[in-house]
Amino acid sequence: GEVAMAERPLCVRLPEDIDGLMREKENRTAWLRDAIMEKLWREGHLPERYQSLMEQAAD
Repeated sequence: GEVAMAERPLCVRLPEDIDGLMREKENRTAWLRDAIMEKLWREGHLPERYQSLMEQAAD
């Protein structure tokens, strides 16, 4: 099923060259979500309900 999204978005400032690369991405919102989820997974902080998604992506 669908996962409820937070009401307020997170915002970050990036170095100018990295910002430029990110703004070139076609779907940067999805890319950033994936990057955050992967980092949480690698650190062992990803909630259990998302573990199977990361395991499927790793295959």
